[in-house]
Amino acid sequence: MGQLFRYVWVIAVLIVSVGGRLQAYAEAPEKTGLYLSFEQRLLTSYVLLAHGTSPEERELIHQRAKKYILEVLKQPVQTVKVKNFAEFLEHFRGEWPNTHKLSLDMELIEKNPARPLTVYEASSPRVQRQIERYKSWQSEQLSTMVAELSEKTPVSSMMAEVGAEKLPAELSPLVIRDLEHIFSQKMGEMLFKSMDALAESARKVSQSGLKDQKDQMVKIFLESLLTMYFNGLGDSSKKLMVSSFLGSNLLASEMQKFELMVQNAGISFQKFLQIMGRQQDVRPELREVFQVLEDAIRKVPWIQVRELIEKERHNYNFTYFEREPLGVGSAAQVHRAKLLLEGQSYDVVVRFLKPGVEERALEDERILRDVARTLDKNPDFRKAGAPLLEPLLPDVFRLVRREFDIKQTEADQALGAKVYNQTLWIEVDGYKHQLQVHVPKLYSQKKSNLMVQEMVIGKKLDKEAAIYKDIMPSLKKEIVEHMTRLWLREVLFGEEGFYHADLHPGNFMLQVSDAMIYLYLLDYGMVGQISKEYQKKVLVLGVGLQALDADLIARAYWQISRVEENTISYERFVQAVEQRVQQLQSEGNYKLNLEKWSVWVMDQGVRLSSEFIDLNRGMVIADKLLADSKSSKNIFHILNELAQDHPLTIYQRVVQEEKVPLKTVLQAGLRAYQKKKASQARLCEHVL
Repeated sequence: MGQLFRYVWVIAVLIVSVGGRLQAYAEAPEKTGLYLSFEQRLLTSYVLLAHGTSPEERELIHQRAKKYILEVLKQPVQTVKVKNFAEFLEHFRGEWPNTHKLSLDMELIEKNPARPLTVYEASSPRVQRQIERYKSWQSEQLSTMVAELSEKTPVSSMMAEVGAEKLPAELSPLVIRDLEHIFSQKMGEMLFKSMDALAESARKVSQSGLKDQKDQMVKIFLESLLTMYFNGLGDSSKKLMVSSFLGSNLLASEMQKFELMVQNAGISFQKFLQIMGRQQDVRPELREVFQVLEDAIRKVPWIQVRELIEKERHNYNFTYFEREPLGVGSAAQVHRAKLLLEGQSYDVVVRFLKPGVEERALEDERILRDVARTLDKNPDFRKAGAPLLEPLLPDVFRLVRREFDIKQTEADQALGAKVYNQTLWIEVDGYKHQLQVHVPKLYSQKKSNLMVQEMVIGKKLDKEAAIYKDIMPSLKKEIVEHMTRLWLREVLFGEEGFYHADLHPGNFMLQVSDAMIYLYLLDYGMVGQISKEYQKKVLVLGVGLQALDADLIARAYWQISRVEENTISYERFVQAVEQRVQQLQSEGNYKLNLEKWSVWVMDQGVRLSSEFIDLNRGMVIADKLLADSKSSKNIFHILNELAQDHPLTIYQRVVQEEKVPLKTVLQAGLRAYQKKKASQARLCEHVL
């Protein structure tokens, strides 16, 4: 990363050397971190913005920078009094818009009056010495980084325009370099190479964080994804990442750089990492970065939020709107507010799509296709049991794009309320509790880009469970098992066949009280729905896999495939399934795993339908949720329990309507029962 900052001193044309010698040793400045001043970041950002543009555009940006500097120098120097070092550093760094584009950042800065040069005065001599020491250290650090470019350059023409004699004596010498030199193509290229260093950070972090990863398929996938993704970004996205780094600690660790990059990535990439963050053998420090993506990503700044709200005044009468977001996701952001509706005040949460998210999604699609093509040709990846990725991507992208349709999300949430609003009885550590599952009520208007819903009170599942860990240690596990059961029951036996497709802990809001446990199920950007006919096909597949019946497995997978796109005949597919079943039986160590079966089936040339791929993804995420809660059950354990609760439905749909032999269904039930008893026996042995 040092390549970028070898040129910062030359670029930072407004570094000010204020009089006063270092008198006493203050707190070590390196502990604070190396930060650019607002002026240094501004001029660096102008150069960054100009890179890769046409000569005409570069000259225009050059003139914009010159105009801003002249406005700064024409103003009287301001004295800012600070109480402590933190106040100094906050003002020194300044307030940056931090929108989704560097170009928009610069436009917003230019709309406001130019910030004058500043002298800092602290009421405490100790704080004053600390400020002086920090500025001296910062200057030395930047000077060292650009030692090879420290030759003197001509005083620029703009100095003559301002008149050097007009500069206050206490600011002499003021180092101002030639803007023509700064805006040269070579300088921009040098600055832009910093992205290569960021990509190298991603590679190092992935290698370190995944070295204990036992699943080779996951390891190869993540290493390739993390390395190729950042190299494949377009200029605009790269500029955004470099700009974000310019506003952070320049001496950040590799992991801190990586976290910053991940938070500035596109939605599809972030969704992949959210799923990977639930892998148990990913190193904790890397998993923590991935899990941050569940509710804390790059936020939309207030200046843009305010503009969005102003445009919605004809739809909503907000009497209060909180500036800081309540939550920030990959695609959307939410804020607390008060809504006046028909004379009644309601506490609400307002959700809106983040500006630029669709554009970034298209960029992600391009990069992920390149990653998929590379991995599909990787023999080690294929040997590890991975499916061909490129055919799967259209369904993944379709699911992500669905989240951009606010009105569809509202309809999905309304259906989610119909399905999930229930009261359940659960037993937690020997005591029975009522669990009230609730989906927030909507207040949205038809012609609006905002999604307005009731505000619910609670904490994220992990945080609330941690509070009660001493008196209710199994709270999270019981909540997750009951919700997975409710989820799966609605998928396979419900009237709607509806399901939340992203059951991760960040989408559960929990509130424990004496009378009731309240669970709020959030975020309906990614959902699915299957018909009764499709429910039957999935049940048939479940019976076939449980009974290890080759004919039934082949038949079920074929029925839920896009038959016209399959590259294998049905006869050959049946033979392949028979051979696989024989192999599993001979090994005597068969573990039911829908994900691995589906990967194998697609590898044979069977193109599974979009409905099944979406459902399979939802089941995999639900399975990860169970594992994360330390449950001894997986998705198939719960499916077997549901089958025992619905024997007549199973008989009617599977035996009578799908003509599956009753003997096969009974074999599946017997195998499930035997596995359950064996699992209980192992648990008893472990306890004893």
